Amino acid sequence: MRLLFLKHSLTWPRVRGHDVHTYSIMKALGLMGHELNLFTVERPDPTALAGLPTISTLSADVAQNGVHVKLSRLQDRFRSYWGVSTQDVSAFAASVEQWRPDAVIASGPEVLPYLAAADGVYRVWYAADDLCWQHLTQVRNLTADARFNLKAAAVNALYERSFAGSIDCAWAVSAIDARALRWIGGFRRVDVVPNGVDTDHFQPRQEVESPDSAIFWGNLAFEPNVRAILWFSSQVWPIVRQRRPGAVLTVAGFSPSPLLLNLSGRDGINVVGAVDDLGAIVAKHAVAVMPFQSGSGLKNKMLEAAALARPTVCSRAAINGLCGAVQEAFILAERPQEWAAQLETLWDDADARAALGRRARIWVETNHTWDRAAQRALDSLAAGSER
Repeated sequence: MRLLFLKHSLTWPRVRGHDVHTYSIMKALGLMGHELNLFTVERPDPTALAGLPTISTLSADVAQNGVHVKLSRLQDRFRSYWGVSTQDVSAFAASVEQWRPDAVIASGPEVLPYLAAADGVYRVWYAADDLCWQHLTQVRNLTADARFNLKAAAVNALYERSFAGSIDCAWAVSAIDARALRWIGGFRRVDVVPNGVDTDHFQPRQEVESPDSAIFWGNLAFEPNVRAILWFSSQVWPIVRQRRPGAVLTVAGFSPSPLLLNLSGRDGINVVGAVDDLGAIVAKHAVAVMPFQSGSGLKNKMLEAAALARPTVCSRAAINGLCGAVQEAFILAERPQEWAAQLETLWDDADARAALGRRARIWVETNHTWDRAAQRALDSLAAGSER
């Protein structure tokens, strides 16, 4: 197939979920022999393209001629809201006419104005997780923060509905996000394409584990990640430290928020920010913890932990969208006392930790490779073309 991917930018390092899944699924499809082109508004760093099979690239600033595009008044307001220029939309529409792909696949929250302008081609929004649902999961009591999330959810719902009629299909990474895109966003067709993980890059490592240690990693400016650690550090960690005064929690990742930085150096919590070799630092900790309380989509770090064969304790929210026998690969905990007990049990039993890690690695190799995700995407495109 001739597939044209659209992304505002493909950044390096890949710290955002839609950078990871766009790059990875392009790589898998290219290795399957499909002809790919990538349109970006900002020219990608060559490092961001490294490892991709032969792929043509075009950025808006070098597109030759644009074509006239017409958006509804509400669509045009959202185009402005996202900071999308009419020139860039026009350049993309011209690229579609010139290259004539079998399908256009757009990734990222701001791409719907571009897709609406791509007439005469099958249009897919690779939404992955639904932003509206993501904000709704963060609403608790009617605080100022809750009001912000309710407003953001309403804006995203209206945004999606204003473009839903122009999109042939949306791809979500989980059934929950697919339902949100249908019911809230108004998309007529939504297919589930779960994320994969690069099991060659994320390999089990042999390192000396620190006793009574746990680790969490991710984009530390991303609100669901911040909320997860704040909940864990206030509800679970005091219980753990009362029983194990020498216990250590490491929080690693890009752009730590001030709220997380304030935790560092207290009660055995260390916020280290970005690390050069994630696999090595994770392997030095006895257990990974994924205490999510909110958020949508599929948690890539769950796949990474499994690929690294790390024993992982997680909340029920963390397994959203995961395929297969999830409860054989991870240990679930909800109440703070349950979390503390599960951590202690694993810390005291090296054989149990190793066995859980092995099961996790087998599970992810069976259920969440990028080849498997790419095949789900191709099945969706084939079914759409038959309609």
